[in-house]
Amino acid sequence: MCQKETVYYNQYGQIEIIEVVESQLNYKLHNHSHSYTVLAVLKGSIELKPEPNYLLLNKGDIYCIKPYEVHRIVSREGYNLIAIILPITYLQVKDGIAIRKQVEEGLMKTDLYSQLEINNQEILLDYIEDIKQDEADYDFNKEIEKVIQWCKQHPEKSFSLEMIRKETYFSPYHYLRTFKNQVGLTPHQFLIQNRIRKAQQLLREDRQVAEVALLVGFYDQSHFIRHFKELIGITPSAYKKVCTNKEQE
Repeated sequence: MCQKETVYYNQYGQIEIIEVVESQLNYKLHNHSHSYTVLAVLKGSIELKPEPNYLLLNKGDIYCIKPYEVHRIVSREGYNLIAIILPITYLQVKDGIAIRKQVEEGLMKTDLYSQLEINNQEILLDYIEDIKQDEADYDFNKEIEKVIQWCKQHPEKSFSLEMIRKETYFSPYHYLRTFKNQVGLTPHQFLIQNRIRKAQQLLREDRQVAEVALLVGFYDQSHFIRHFKELIGITPSAYKKVCTNKEQE
């Protein structure tokens, strides 16, 4: 089943498990505003953070990316990894043992999990069981929070400096600097990221790519495809196919 440079997206209830196989794919700077993400590197190595907070993950390493923690993936060599996406809303209502059980059931259905040594499998599951949803991981100035929530709730709409002027007490340019310092991305980058997250949801509902592009605010389909591939690693049509195939299995 494993093919050259392949990404598999697997949905198990509210948990998503991503398998990246024999990959040289690079992902640009982004964050996950809705979730904690646990990475397990099974082969090769990746650069997760640039200077000054440089972070290199090698085979066998496990790392938890907290909400809004800005990171990227730069391939140092061909790599395999598993990413386990745990939504904040899920962590708020489930205890650690229940989360561990559901994640383990999902991992057992993947191709890559068997590549992780038995003791590292236990370490990974212990790590997941001990994750505590902590609002301190994403505590922002209330004026910054306004735009964060707006981008999450209305990603299909256009962002403007005039909106900042009306909604906050900051000058637009001071706001842009403050937002970047706190969130790690510009408001525009954060908005695009949320458009792509919404697009993923719609594609899982078997919507057509052209329709999804319009629904999330892209009026040029080529721009939509480019941004989607930069963040997700594959095209919208490939993502839709993977999700559809998994649902039929």
